Amino acid sequence: FASGRGKGSVVRGGPSIKPMSVRAAVEGGLWEQIKNRYDAAQASGTSSFTDTDTEVLTEPLGSSTSSPIVPYIVKIARRLRDKPKNVGKGSASREERMKINPFLPPDPNLYVAQLTGTHSLVLNKFNITPHHVIIITDAFEDQEIPLSLKDFQATWMVVCEMGDDGLGGMAFFNRGPLSGASQPHKHIQCVPLPIASSADGKGLEAPFAPIIREALGILE
Repeated sequence: FASGRGKGSVVRGGPSIKPMSVRAAVEGGLWEQIKNRYDAAQASGTSSFTDTDTEVLTEPLGSSTSSPIVPYIVKIARRLRDKPKNVGKGSASREERMKINPFLPPDPNLYVAQLTGTHSLVLNKFNITPHHVIIITDAFEDQEIPLSLKDFQATWMVVCEMGDDGLGGMAFFNRGPLSGASQPHKHIQCVPLPIASSADGKGLEAPFAPIIREALGILE
C-alpha cells in the first residue's frame, strides 16, 4: 500500500504488543465490538460486502536464492465491473465533496467506538474484506496532512486488537487522490490479518514482512 505522493504508511502489529494510547482499552473489547457492529450492519444492509477472487503474486527482492520473497495479494472484485463509473464526479469539486462528508457525523449504524479524545472507529461501508474498519478524526482534518502522533496512537489501538488468531491487523493510509483516497476527511483504514491464505492454508503476512525480517536479521 502506498501513497500517490510516495508517502504512504503501513502499520502492522499483534495483540501481544500493548498499544500506546490515551485509553488503555475500549469497554467491552474492541474486537468484539467490531464483529458485532459488522454483523449487524451486514444483516441490515447498511454495509455491503463484495465477494472477491484472490490471487497471490510473488516477487524476489534480489537475484540471489536467499533474497526475500514479497507476496502481493490481489483481490479482484468482478461484480464492480458493472458498477456505474464517475457518475456525477466529473464536475464535483473538492469543496463539494467535503460537503458530502460521511464522517461528520458518522452513520450510527456504522459507528463502532470512540478510541481517544480525537479519533473514532467506524466500519467501511463498502468492504471486500470482513471487519474492514476506518479510523477517523472527530474534527475535520485534510487527508493531505501527514499522519500525526495522535493518528498513530489511535491506529495502534485498533491494529493490536484486531483478529481472532492473535495476528493483529494491518493499517494503511492513502494520502491524496492518486493513492485512491476519494474522501478528503482524514481517515486510516485497517483490516485483520491474515489478508489471504496461501495454497497450503498458511495465513499470509503483511506484504512487507519479509523485508522487515531481513532488515532485522531474522531468519525463517
